[in-house]
Formats: sequence, structure tokens, C-alpha cells
Amino acid sequence: MAVRSLRYSWAIDATRRSGTAANAVTIATAWAGGLLILSNLPDIIFRTATGARTSPEWLPGLALVLLAVMLAIVVVWSPVHRLWGYALTLVALGAGYLLESVVEHSSLWISWNQSLSPGISFVLINSAKLIPVATLSVSLVGSGVSREDVFIAFGDFRARFMRIGAHHSLSWGWLLPVALLLSVGPVVANVVAARHPDFGTAARLLPLAPLIVTGAAINTFSEEFLFRQVLLARLIPVLGVTQAVWLTGLRFGVGHWFGNPSGLTGVLLATVFGWFAARSMLDTRGSGWIWLVHLINDVVIFSLIALTTARWV
Repeated sequence: MAVRSLRYSWAIDATRRSGTAANAVTIATAWAGGLLILSNLPDIIFRTATGARTSPEWLPGLALVLLAVMLAIVVVWSPVHRLWGYALTLVALGAGYLLESVVEHSSLWISWNQSLSPGISFVLINSAKLIPVATLSVSLVGSGVSREDVFIAFGDFRARFMRIGAHHSLSWGWLLPVALLLSVGPVVANVVAARHPDFGTAARLLPLAPLIVTGAAINTFSEEFLFRQVLLARLIPVLGVTQAVWLTGLRFGVGHWFGNPSGLTGVLLATVFGWFAARSMLDTRGSGWIWLVHLINDVVIFSLIALTTARWV
């Protein structure tokens, strides 16, 4: 399958290594902004150290201030000026996360959330991700980044994942059922162990099915857009494919420390998942493959959460 643009070709890494690689300051700035400032890492450190159940209200505001400073440095300092688009993306994400936090800490939101069943509450909380999706979308207006650049396409499942021997290869289409088998099992085990769903109430899933599928679809689209699609488009021309894939993968993994799946196992599962997600987008030139894998996993997760009695705040 032909690659539409050289800047998204796997060959770009060889070009980077041959002498046109991003300088160390650019690399360090990109990683610091994406992982140390705008990820769940500060939240993990704070909540682990203090024992708090939820994030402090001031943390998203602090992140946005630091990202604004980073954007200003990128604008005025030539060694990191190539990170302009990426820095703008982080600011847009930071603004969206701050607005999301303000909404979720409002008395109206809290009272509404507490009036809902745990399963419906979980869907509501995850739907709040549409707020940073909106701010990130606004940042793309007039940017020159196209729909193809952010992989808003189903993609070509015939694209090769890996070569097998001299004359055979494994396509992403054939890899799909394997990926589902390998991902759903560990996810179920992790969520069941951490959240203890009541399988005796499984009959309640049927009337909740439309809500579960809708919530899972919103979550799938939001997470792929927020964690991968735009960031890959911004990072690959500057850092190359390898670092862009691992940076986005680690951000996604760290985001699951308190997520579903959770803990260290959740982080490892999500990081590997994130690597395959990014790789599938680049190979197939679309997001259809990972949308399907992610959606099916999310439907399973949302169904298990609907069977819990815990309140999600």
C-alpha cells in the first residue's frame, strides 16, 4: 500500500537517524510536555503520596499554565520552534481537561451524577471526554492538518503488519481476531479483580445495552482522538515515528493507572495496546482497525462496570 506522505512513512526514522534528527532539547521538551505535564503521571504521584481518592481541582490549572509557558518558549526559541503545532495541541488539550474538571467538580454535575445508577454514572463520566475533544478540534481549524493526517478514515485492512518468511505476510485484517482474543481476556480479568461486578444481576444489561454501546463508542472515539490521532500527526514530522508511537503509547498507558483496566497491569496492557493502535493507523492509513478493537473492549468493560455497585465519582 502506498504511503500518502513521506512525513508519515516508516522510512522517516532512517532519515532522522542519518543526521536530520530532532535535537536533544526538542526531544526532551516534547517528552516533558506530553508525559510529565499533560498525562496522569502528576495525578498518580499526588494521589499515591496523599491517599486522596480524586485529583485536586488545581492540578489541571497548573498543567495549563506550564503548557502555556512551554508554548511561549517554543514560539520565541528557535531550537524548539518545530514543536509549535505539538505545543498548541497540548495547550488545547490542557484547556479541555481544565474545563472538564470544572464541570465535574460543579455541584450540579455532582448531584446529577449521584442520582444515577453506577453503570449510567460511569457512562456519564466518560462522556465528559467530549469536552477536550471539542477544544482539540478547535485547535486544528486553519492549522493545515487534514482529515487524512489525523487518520479519520477506515483504512486498508490489507496493509501488511509483518512479513512471514520470504513469500508470506500477516495483514492487519488477519491480525484483528488475534488482537481481540489477546486483549479481551486480560482486560476482563483485570476489571473483574479490581471492580468485582455482580454477575447475578446480568439480566439488567439488556435494557442498558443501547447506553453501553453508545458510551463505549464515545469513549473509543474520544480516546483515539485525544491520545493518538492528533498527537501522531503533530509529533511524527518532528520526532519521527518511533518516538511518536512510544510517547503516545506511554501517555495512554499511564492514563490507565486509575482507569479500566487499572494498576501496573493496566498501564502495561494499555501501553502495548497504544503501540499497536498507533502502528495500525500508520500502516493502514486509517483508524478503523483500532476503532473496532477498542470498541469491543470498551463494550466489555462498560458491561462489567454496569454490573458493579460502586459509585464512580
